[in-house]
Amino acid sequence: MSKKIEEDQIFLTGLSDHLKFHYLRGKGHLFSYLWNRFQWYNYPKWQKVSRFPLHIDVEISSVCNMKCPMCYTTTDIFKEKVDRGLMAFDLFKKIIDESAKYKLFSIRLSLRGEAFLNPHFIAMLKYAKDKGVKETSTLTNGLQLNEEIFEQLVDFGLDWLTISVDGWGEKYESIRKPAKFKETYQKIKNYAQIKKNKRSLKPVIKVQSIWPAIQEKPEYFYNTFKPYVEEVASNPLIDFLREDKNIQYIEDFTCAYLWQRMSLGADGNVLMCQCDDMEEKILGNVKDDSIYDIWHGVELNRIRDIHVQHKGPKILEPCKHCAYPRRTEAREEVGLDNRKVTVEKYTGKTNIISKIAGGDV
Repeated sequence: MSKKIEEDQIFLTGLSDHLKFHYLRGKGHLFSYLWNRFQWYNYPKWQKVSRFPLHIDVEISSVCNMKCPMCYTTTDIFKEKVDRGLMAFDLFKKIIDESAKYKLFSIRLSLRGEAFLNPHFIAMLKYAKDKGVKETSTLTNGLQLNEEIFEQLVDFGLDWLTISVDGWGEKYESIRKPAKFKETYQKIKNYAQIKKNKRSLKPVIKVQSIWPAIQEKPEYFYNTFKPYVEEVASNPLIDFLREDKNIQYIEDFTCAYLWQRMSLGADGNVLMCQCDDMEEKILGNVKDDSIYDIWHGVELNRIRDIHVQHKGPKILEPCKHCAYPRRTEAREEVGLDNRKVTVEKYTGKTNIISKIAGGDV
């Protein structure tokens, strides 16, 4: 398998901090975490299908409260194809009840929308933890999240929280409308203090940005957030809007996700993978089918076989538009804490988000 199994992230924090992040992430169930990581990295290489998914993305909201210029949720095709809404608590319970039978290790309570728009978020978190799910995580734009909710995240055992913060100041506000940077920054500082007050190491917090939003002064972005979070990272600009014309793929690419995780939409639809943003390949619906049967089903095994033959981006529509089969190239090196961090971008990509307030990003 040629493609690295980790996402194409630029870790601005150093290796020791990155290892500490993973240690704290697994703290409290460290042996289970290490076993899960062993499976996560090796099962795709061995093309071994586990008894049950190693991880499940549960989209408890497919709607968002922001309109970012680079995001697919603002497009007409997404609005036409995806049944946008909030996951019902009863459906969530059905998912977790089946998962508990197979001792599912981890869930992420997010996928395409803003998870904290679902009023049942805390109840869902508590239900998953009570049923034995070891690791719970979510991704947020931070707008709906506040200190009161964060205290509950600590109390009910969220393990990992990723907050998307694209840039700082006016640039952040032009991308992440209607959020205000000072408010977001102060919230993150307050979250760190809440953890300290409660003597809690969790949730571990990652702040991440898209690279074009911080490329002018990455060290400033890093230094701004590092005192308050466990991980600072950045992503190359993904072609969510499908504007790129000169896509270059890794020749012998095989996607690891098909052996690692399953992604469930807010309406119960089972996506081919977490990157099938437009639901171009639906494998079933958990209202009618079991996760186990879909995971071991004929269609998903057929898709795995296509990827074993390195034909995914040639045959499967979601894979043609996916970031992970794309070739990357070193773009530049930046200095952080007397370290050199190599920044990569997707080969053939312009790295411009869109025409937005304040100019090109």
